[in-house]
Amino acid sequence: MAARHLVFIRHGESEHHVRGLTGGWTDTPLTPLGRAQVRATADYLLANRPASVVLFASDLKRADESARIIGERLGCEPTSLASLRELDNGDARDLTLEDAALIAAPGPPARDPDWQPYPGAETWRRLFERMQHALTTMEQVLNDGDTLVVVGHGLSGQALVLAWLGLDPATNIALHFDVASVTELKINEWGEREITQLNRTFHGTS
Repeated sequence: MAARHLVFIRHGESEHHVRGLTGGWTDTPLTPLGRAQVRATADYLLANRPASVVLFASDLKRADESARIIGERLGCEPTSLASLRELDNGDARDLTLEDAALIAAPGPPARDPDWQPYPGAETWRRLFERMQHALTTMEQVLNDGDTLVVVGHGLSGQALVLAWLGLDPATNIALHFDVASVTELKINEWGEREITQLNRTFHGTS
């Protein structure tokens, strides 16, 4: 069944943000600030908790740790899915931003779903297809009335939301998700797919 209520949460600040490393599959844990950001988001979710929550997360440390903080608040155990990981950044994994820039491909003049940012990296199309598969996997375990809560990443989260909306990888739409932000999607009484909250944060600007 389709997820009638989907809540997407980006992980909190991670060590790669403060150490000048690439994101993607560079696997670093949350910073102390990141944990505080996620706790603030978890407090909001607890105050607005749906009756039945099914919680999934990327298996990368920053998302997994965020999901465990949220799951502890909501009283549910997160399920880790490797398919929810951020875009695979190939040879740029674990590199500094400066070193990654030396191997980066020139950007396309317009959105190209088959553009590869680094050697060995995923394309946007491949990421989008991976998110479609992840969405199908998660929806298979839902019961009527369940809210699907997903803790993930910036680019893969964007692909997940666009896939849920029924768009395709060539769609010229970009979304931005701040750390520990909440985006909420619902299918309304007329069967329309709504974005009811987009990139809402609860942790201030610091």
